[in-house]
Amino acid sequence: MLGELVRAQLSELTAWAALPRDIAHQSGAVFALLSEGAMQGPAIGPHVGLSRINASGLPFQWSFSLGSKMARSVRFLCEAGHPGDSALARYTFSRACLTRACAALGIAHPCWLDECVFAHVMPALDEWPQHWRSAIWFGVGASARGVLIKPYVNLNWGSALARWRRVGQVFKALGRWSALTALCELSGQVSRDSWPVGLAFDVLPDGQCGRVKVYFRSGAVDANWLERWYRAAGAGRHAPALRSALDAFPHAGCARYPDRAFVVSLEFHEDDIALKTDLALTRWMGDDAAIAAGARRVLRTIGGEPRDLDAAVTALGLAPLSDTQTHAMRFVGLGHEPDGSCHLNVYIEPAVLPQPPALPSRSRHAAPGSADGGGGEEGLRAALAFLIGRQQQGVWSDYALPVGVADQWITAYVLWMLAGLPQTLGGGALQRAIDDACASLLEVADTDGAWGYNGSTGADADSTSIAVLALRAHARPLPAQALAFLAACRAAGGGMGTYPGSSMPGGAWAEASCEVSAVAMMALNAARVDGDQATLRTYLARHRQSDGMWPAYWWHTPLYPTYLALLADPGALNGADVLGATLERFEPIGAFETALLLLCCQPLRLNARAATLKRRLLALQLADGSWEASALLRLTDPTVRAPAAVIAAGTSYLDQQRVFTTATVVAALIAARAVP
Repeated sequence: MLGELVRAQLSELTAWAALPRDIAHQSGAVFALLSEGAMQGPAIGPHVGLSRINASGLPFQWSFSLGSKMARSVRFLCEAGHPGDSALARYTFSRACLTRACAALGIAHPCWLDECVFAHVMPALDEWPQHWRSAIWFGVGASARGVLIKPYVNLNWGSALARWRRVGQVFKALGRWSALTALCELSGQVSRDSWPVGLAFDVLPDGQCGRVKVYFRSGAVDANWLERWYRAAGAGRHAPALRSALDAFPHAGCARYPDRAFVVSLEFHEDDIALKTDLALTRWMGDDAAIAAGARRVLRTIGGEPRDLDAAVTALGLAPLSDTQTHAMRFVGLGHEPDGSCHLNVYIEPAVLPQPPALPSRSRHAAPGSADGGGGEEGLRAALAFLIGRQQQGVWSDYALPVGVADQWITAYVLWMLAGLPQTLGGGALQRAIDDACASLLEVADTDGAWGYNGSTGADADSTSIAVLALRAHARPLPAQALAFLAACRAAGGGMGTYPGSSMPGGAWAEASCEVSAVAMMALNAARVDGDQATLRTYLARHRQSDGMWPAYWWHTPLYPTYLALLADPGALNGADVLGATLERFEPIGAFETALLLLCCQPLRLNARAATLKRRLLALQLADGSWEASALLRLTDPTVRAPAAVIAAGTSYLDQQRVFTTATVVAALIAARAVP
């Protein structure tokens, strides 16, 4: 039975959280009372007739709140009532269950729920919404301090304006005048595309009302919707944490997220307001492993411990998580407290038996490099064959931005990544591909004098610098116009801008960035041009972060500019202890970041980490010799100067042809040939 299975998981999580015996007993009693009826069916679905806390209909969900200031606790969401009963009948039944659960904890019945909440929120009997499955459901949190019950109330009926007004009526009835004032002030700024969908109330040990939360669901919106909420709520200082979370769970190729992608909640404390953003990740992410990897990344960012999440997943019997489907991971929420701290909430559907049939794991394909003893030779040959097959008329292409497909930049980049290839791995087909690519780049230079994203975008310093490096590495001549173009891209402050200052759209695109400055410094060195390197080196030293890395402008990951900066200036290795510690802890997501991390680890002699990363890359290789697209490029808005601190920084894009990721992995494996 479903209740028995979940109760067993509750026992495992009680041990994981090290709950005191009396708290564990109370949490078990509250679980039984608040899930009465709903959990009496068989563990094997389908689960129908309830509110669909999970997409599968299973009426229960685990919640983990993790962060630097968060002790381990056991939390869950559930509902009461028998499947098939009407929402109205289950509403009455649920209220009785709540009364019994409060009594089990020695809490007086919260009469204010009846008088101040239900009286203003619930529809009249003849207006009960036909689409409702449930009117109320429950959250429970158990920690060493005790057990907290949180009733959730459904607001999902009527117009948006009527919902806002009902929330205001509840605050008025509760005497929460400061909350009512704040709600009125916020409404004019954030109400567009924000649908009030629920209320939640902390029932304090004395039965009184504690914190009140109001939940607002998004429509099909872009990140500006979140930007508006954070600005209006005075939570701008938390924008970098949310930007990091959005990057950890990337939505590529479209500015607008799916309908209902976000749920923002306002937490009204006694004297403060806090904000939390839930991301409905299953609406745009395809597998549990990717969601868990993103959650680990966010936990690192906010000072939490990723191993706490891994241990919880293991306690639930979910390890290893699927890398092809979403069986378990549901929402991830980033919460911000009034004291300035952040925490991550991870919502997980209980594992039930039997598990849905699993698709073949992407990481367990018969990878070409999986059986060559760890050296990677066969994997490299297969990857080179893939790249050769992707070339057309001397050109490699990838990405698909609004301005079209990239070809000049991609061709130059692949050529550069192949620069260190040992002759033993080459062959006639590869040499012809290299010769054709060089000829293609030189043909562009004969016409335009420099290189860009493609033929319609105009030249840029990044593409031009990479082309210079590629041509020099393969002993081809360099057009003088290219070096003159780089001189025109010098920006104030000693760095290199992507475009000349006089170009359109200008703004931050003409200002210096770390990745462009580093690659331009290498290009000028390769061309034996003196004069600019010292100022570029100074610029890079000035913009190095406290963790030893460099910030990215065009990319999701700081590993890309960090790799380039280490290549450009060997002096950056001086005092590299801080960077080494950062790289040891870094949680790479996908093959692109794993390859960049491997490239960064080698000059710092992080040999054990490098060996692990190399094995991971070989295991991730696909059957056709490529690696899954994971090189996330951001088309940063030209008005944005520091994208890591801006929620609506720009739309992201993946290398859909897998060429950019595969070329980067090839370079990493070439550099790591001596790594066991």
